Amino acid sequence: MPSSLAWPPQITSDLAGVEVAARSILEAIDSGGEGSVSIAVVGRSGSGKTALCSAIQAAAAAETAWETHTIDLLECSRESAAYSNSLGHFIETIEDRYKPVSHHNSVVVLEGWSDLRSEEAMAVEAVLEHLPSGGCPVCLAPVISKEDAPAFVDGYVELGPLDDAQRSDFFSRCLPSCAARTAVDLTEGMLVCDLASVYRFASLKAIDGGRDRPHCADVLRAVAQLQRKASDVPPVLAGRPCICDGKATESVMVLSCPLEEFFGSKPQISLLKDSVVSKFGPGLPRQFQSILITGASGSGKTYLSNLLARAIGARSVLRLKASDILSSLVGASEAKLAKVLTNIRREPGPFAILIDDVESLAPADVAGVSGTVQRLLVTLIQYGIDDAGWGLLVMTTVDAAAVHSRLRRKCLEVRLDPTLDPITAERLYQKSAPNLPMPTARLGFLTPAEIVWKAREAACDAVRMKVGDAAFNDLCNVSS
Repeated sequence: MPSSLAWPPQITSDLAGVEVAARSILEAIDSGGEGSVSIAVVGRSGSGKTALCSAIQAAAAAETAWETHTIDLLECSRESAAYSNSLGHFIETIEDRYKPVSHHNSVVVLEGWSDLRSEEAMAVEAVLEHLPSGGCPVCLAPVISKEDAPAFVDGYVELGPLDDAQRSDFFSRCLPSCAARTAVDLTEGMLVCDLASVYRFASLKAIDGGRDRPHCADVLRAVAQLQRKASDVPPVLAGRPCICDGKATESVMVLSCPLEEFFGSKPQISLLKDSVVSKFGPGLPRQFQSILITGASGSGKTYLSNLLARAIGARSVLRLKASDILSSLVGASEAKLAKVLTNIRREPGPFAILIDDVESLAPADVAGVSGTVQRLLVTLIQYGIDDAGWGLLVMTTVDAAAVHSRLRRKCLEVRLDPTLDPITAERLYQKSAPNLPMPTARLGFLTPAEIVWKAREAACDAVRMKVGDAAFNDLCNVSS
């Protein structure tokens, strides 16, 4: 078998984030000698599995002694589904696809392995085992997880999120230095396809702004669009000068913490900024924070929990209610909670778990409800979801005394003011109903929910007066 060590330079110049994986595959090919080598390329959707296999095939095709083949197993399965003996036709189709494959110096990629049924996967394995000379020398199988990998593979190559150096290498090729630095800070935990999407979105936004190359502001909006979140400036970028225009400016990197959108309870908001939000960001140690927000109905507990999730840049947000967890079956509540808490860690980056009315899950008196749920919550607070525990648990309750004392001791407890002072109430009203006059009655000493409700009622009245009652009713009917 010809040496493959001349391939890496061509591969590493075309792909970012898969250089190590490419070298591992090529070293396995070289060490295999004349024998066959089968490798499973493991990674989630968008991790670059197909791109890596295509790059290796392209590099092999440049060598005159090598040939490449790609077999779409899922396509073969769909073609065979219309036949009465679908499995028999599937086996014949696979054998026909393998006939043109040379059994020396060939690179074969088996696409769609993870989508095969178990009997179809066993059929493909049987076909490969009965090929002459032990089959083709190099076989690559992109799969989602190791459990999906073929039984005949000799090893695994795993693809995951790119580290700081890989992201810096990727963005430095296509973005100005300042924008590239911003992109690296904002894309921690992202896969290679996500980086390509950030660059594409940023380029489109630069074109809309009449610029030939993306700036930091374009990158910021591109990341926000990819994550489907508001384009607030993360704390990690606060105060950093932007030199995209050739001179230092603070026009882009201005602190805009989402918590500033909350009206009232200023001491509590400052406490959350200093004790919680400041602990999250690229380059900071990973940790798990827990907060218990107490306050009267309508004081903004749920709204504040949503702002906290945005403030830490949570890429995964899970909101739970007691009704979603509690079950009449013994042990079912604990199993449901354990499952949803495990699923939240599947996405990269920090996560946020928001639990409303936590006193129903962990009451002070556990005589009526199993204490296992309460113990599970405390364990979550102590150790996080896993060893990397990088997230935030926000729980809300009307009465802190109704929550189990053990759970309260593990949380940062924040109590919101029940009502707003007149000045803050007027600001909230003006934000909720812009361009409308202030009401004659004073707004002070009402809950935020009551003020927002009054603003919405005033907005509806203004629309009704402008278009007429009949047209307004028709509009409401269409909206409903």
